[in-house]
Amino acid sequence: MLQSRGATLAPGFLFDCDMGRNLDSALALSMLYGLGRGRLIAVGISNSDLDAAKFCDVIGRYYGSGGGLPLGLAEDGPKLENATMLRAPLALLNGEGQPVYKSNIRTTIDTGDPPVIFRNALLTQQDTQAIVVLAGPATNLARMVSWSSGKTVLSQKVRSFVMAAGSFAGAQSDPRIRADVASSRKLLAEWPTPIVAIGVEAGSAVPYPVDSMETDFGPDSNHPLVAAYRASRDSEAKTAATSGIPSQAVLAALYAANPGAEYFRLSPPGTIEVADDGRTAFKESATGNHRYLILDPAQKDAIMQAFVAMATVKPAARTTPGRN
Repeated sequence: MLQSRGATLAPGFLFDCDMGRNLDSALALSMLYGLGRGRLIAVGISNSDLDAAKFCDVIGRYYGSGGGLPLGLAEDGPKLENATMLRAPLALLNGEGQPVYKSNIRTTIDTGDPPVIFRNALLTQQDTQAIVVLAGPATNLARMVSWSSGKTVLSQKVRSFVMAAGSFAGAQSDPRIRADVASSRKLLAEWPTPIVAIGVEAGSAVPYPVDSMETDFGPDSNHPLVAAYRASRDSEAKTAATSGIPSQAVLAALYAANPGAEYFRLSPPGTIEVADDGRTAFKESATGNHRYLILDPAQKDAIMQAFVAMATVKPAARTTPGRN
């Protein structure tokens, strides 16, 4: 990515996720790709399922970025036990018996070590140009924080960090925190830039509307996100028919792209602590570097409309979109 000397460029987004566990990560990735070519600078995946990397690549190819974006895949991450939303789209064949969605990812050799991918991508950015979005366990980013060189790059290149993780209402814990409590603690304790957390309660309060998945992408949409939704709606998305798709990662992507939007409100500054069972506690402090998203019920419709507008942006025109 070439940069003009002295020019202030739009933020570049680094996205680390648990692709394949929830539809919201796929929605968030699509939303960040929809910002335009070059805005998404790297993608990391905290599980070690090759299909997760293939699906991320497929989404990139749909938006015209396939083959050029670094993909990091954790070598020792957990395997996905049930990833219908990935396997079904990747298995689709066209009338000629060829894959509907092609990927450049064949083996793990076609991916990289996430912290290395992140560091290299961030080095392409101007100082404080990048925004990091986490929609999964903290494993990959905590590894980067543990490197002195990694932490230096984060301090220099990252403007802010938005994490779809935690719970700030009631006593529930977030599965994304529970998946790696130690890494969550490390990340919250040592991350060198401001952090905004999006709790599970926020994602439940303003779900992504299911009707949008059925209609706004078009009945004949070839978007891989729609294929993933259709594959999952009869299993993990059974309850979504009435309640919508929990939007924790979607909110993270929307906030990262529009932090000054009038429909968002943040807590006072403070610190987020993680208990042994994965529950998060926020302690207000004037010197704290953490905040969490507070949703105003009156803004629900405006936020849902913003979800749809950002998720349904059309990719740049090309001859055969999504089916290279």
